[in-house]
Amino acid sequence: MTKPTLPRTGPGRDTQVIFDRPELQARRHRLVYSTLTLIAWVIWMYLWLPVVTLVAWYLGVRVFVREIVIPDPQTILAVVLAYLLVVLVFAVVLVGWSQYNLRRFGGKDRRRFPAPLADAELADWFGIPPERLAQMRGLGRMRIEHDEEGAPIAVRGPGNSAVAEGKAQKKNTDSPAPLRVSSPATG
Repeated sequence: MTKPTLPRTGPGRDTQVIFDRPELQARRHRLVYSTLTLIAWVIWMYLWLPVVTLVAWYLGVRVFVREIVIPDPQTILAVVLAYLLVVLVFAVVLVGWSQYNLRRFGGKDRRRFPAPLADAELADWFGIPPERLAQMRGLGRMRIEHDEEGAPIAVRGPGNSAVAEGKAQKKNTDSPAPLRVSSPATG
């Protein structure tokens, strides 16, 4: 295995050449490069097609295709008609099912969404003060750590600062310690 080439001078001399690290290329450049490579391989295979055909004829593939793969014209017509009939039956069933659902459910929205929880209920459920809940909503990003039973044990804000630690005291659980809430400044 060869060592990647590094530029000798210039601003990129401490980095690898982009051809050795394709993940450094923009996505569209990788897509264009991959497409051009695929086209080149298809053209290369197409250029070999006469040789492959010549070898196949020599080995008797033409006789095999004539006798096994391509039967008489009546058989081909019967198979094509059978496939068309199957496709037509599937189309009729699909369109029929679609029309049935449109007539039955069209224009009706029967979905029911639960009413949003009040801040006090949510804070009470997780065992934190409502002020802390408002602060946590303003974080934008947070990581909540859970114990084996699914109860939150720590909430961390940006920069891994602790916002709340300890087990939450839910109404319908008997967790021993309530969730201890601390400010991000004190950690």
